Amino acid sequence: MTAEDEIRSAIRSFATAYRNGDIDALLACYSDDLIKDRAGAPSESKAQTAQRVRQVFRSHRTDIDVQVSEVLVGGDLACVRGAFTVTLLP
Repeated sequence: MTAEDEIRSAIRSFATAYRNGDIDALLACYSDDLIKDRAGAPSESKAQTAQRVRQVFRSHRTDIDVQVSEVLVGGDLACVRGAFTVTLLP
């Protein structure tokens, strides 16, 4: 499996976990030293992200559409370009 294949597989795993509301599988996609930045919100640690997303999964049906336009791999670095849309229904 190439590095690009591994990256695409990880993205699919993330999307599946989000769609299924599987917090454990979703958190497995993040490193322990995660710092999540979102527009208009303070930065979050992995524990803070877990708490917020657990609450979302409890109160909403979730869906996510991920479109990967490009995966660039060079040595030990990689970059993914694309977009995603999250749908939350109470």
